[in-house]
Amino acid sequence: MVFRSQIYCDDCNDVIALDVRIIAASNKNLKSMVEKNLFRKDLYYRLNVIPINLPNLKERGDDVIILAEHILKALRYRMNKQKIFFDYPVLDLFKRYEWPGNIREMENVIEYAVNFCNGDVLKYEHLPKYIVEESHDMIRESLDSQDSFKSTLDVFKRDMLLEYLDKYGYSTESKRKIAKDLGMSLSTLYRKLQGMGVRIGNSHNDSVGDI
Repeated sequence: MVFRSQIYCDDCNDVIALDVRIIAASNKNLKSMVEKNLFRKDLYYRLNVIPINLPNLKERGDDVIILAEHILKALRYRMNKQKIFFDYPVLDLFKRYEWPGNIREMENVIEYAVNFCNGDVLKYEHLPKYIVEESHDMIRESLDSQDSFKSTLDVFKRDMLLEYLDKYGYSTESKRKIAKDLGMSLSTLYRKLQGMGVRIGNSHNDSVGDI
């Protein structure tokens, strides 16, 4: 009766006109469930007038950054940390992470980072360990392929390796540690740095070349 925009009132024996719109949401593939007789076909076609498909976070591209900034803005007020911002490599990681837990997982990750950040910038070191480890795995897989290295640079830019240099330092021993972390030889790391236009020195100023 609702779909006919009217209902019958037993008490007054009258038909009451309705002006309603039904909005239904599901995280299941209802069409597939209909085919498997797990969801009523008639109800599916009653509801499926104007379907709107919302992609997962991993499919939203730059929208991920907008959502992350929105979540952080809300946390600033809730946790009384007004001057706190994302480091660029963190946002870069967010865009490439698959977010199996969708927005709820992102909210948890950002709240975790805010709690463990004592400064003004949310960095890798403030994120849950599992998300950083998964990002390292993505870097290793990308750097393993020479053919895709240029596209990897376009995606991760120089900031990814510079983040490692900022974290570990610029000495030869530090670079050995970075190379080990990325699963490559020291000579390969030097080659990658030079290919990115990063001069090999012992200080931050010596390491950053012209872009």
